[in-house]
Amino acid sequence: MGSLKKEYLLSVLIPAYNNFDQTKKIIEFFCNEEDVSIIISDDSNEHESLYLENYVNLLNKKNISYIKRKNNNGAFNNHNELLNLIDGKFFLFAHLGEIYENKNFLKYLRMKKNEINCIVLPVQVCDNNMGIYRKVSSIQQKLSFYLLKNFLPVKNILSCPLPSLIFKSDHIEYFIPQLVRYVDVEWIYRMIKNIKKKSIIFYSKTTVLSLYKPTSITHSLNNLKKHIRNDYDLLSRGNYKNLVHTYINILKYPVSLIFYSIFFTSYFFYYFRLFFLSMFKSK
Repeated sequence: MGSLKKEYLLSVLIPAYNNFDQTKKIIEFFCNEEDVSIIISDDSNEHESLYLENYVNLLNKKNISYIKRKNNNGAFNNHNELLNLIDGKFFLFAHLGEIYENKNFLKYLRMKKNEINCIVLPVQVCDNNMGIYRKVSSIQQKLSFYLLKNFLPVKNILSCPLPSLIFKSDHIEYFIPQLVRYVDVEWIYRMIKNIKKKSIIFYSKTTVLSLYKPTSITHSLNNLKKHIRNDYDLLSRGNYKNLVHTYINILKYPVSLIFYSIFFTSYFFYYFRLFFLSMFKSK
């Protein structure tokens, strides 16, 4: 990975798995950006892979790379293999079911590429009819990050999927595939923990639209509590022993009310600000 020449501004990493239509949407969104590379690691079945490979060949774009993996390679093994193929100064994971509201974040990245190490985008979780299921603003993310950063390995305090995070590629951490429930947030923590706060930008002008997926990895676990316990056990054997014990104790006692009140407080300030601005504009 370190030997690859960084000839692009951004690498869009697509761990494709049995959904040609959504993969096609991601490719169409980025493929005409000359300073953006698209790297597809395809873990689909033969039928879906044939559609995707033919489509990529038809486009015949220099900035699109396609790699066919063995079936059932494992979701985060696939992610790790993509990390070895990064050829951009920055990278993001583009997951199926998440789309970008606009390309403003690309314009910002081009302007500020020498000043930033990470961009965090706000999230709007939508239902099947694209109605708002949940919304997380940049203000909420920023407040939660500064107050609760150390809990990130066991709680997605940013409330965001991987596609809403853009990292500089000069330092790469790999996923721990043995984790299930916390595999992504633990990776985010290791990626973000040593980045200076000033170089982390909470960019509000592009929202990631995320389709609520009750059948996603997180929601479809047959025995969610068992997987959480296994993850806690694995994390507590490493560098997170004290963190896991502290977090479990917080959940057991009324102190948890204080912990979660931070999120409600951020919501309050966000909507109060919107109300204040609307009143000001009306005048």
